[in-house]
Amino acid sequence: MKDFDNLEQRLDLLLGRFDVLHAQNADLKERLELKELELKSLKEKIERLDAEKSIARDKVTNILQKIEGLTQSA
Repeated sequence: MKDFDNLEQRLDLLLGRFDVLHAQNADLKERLELKELELKSLKEKIERLDAEKSIARDKVTNILQKIEGLTQSA
């Protein structure tokens, strides 16, 4: 009978650990999803900033060309 009690205690311990790990796993999955959304958002922001940088570079190049044209014709 003592062996069954011992086995029952070990099983209860094991099930308790399983519940804890299951809860931790669910929490980690949720945190991972949030981080993936954050990563997606940051990638989109980088793409937007790269596009803005390209537009600004083109405008500066255009302005410099106009200035160069003015100085050459003067």
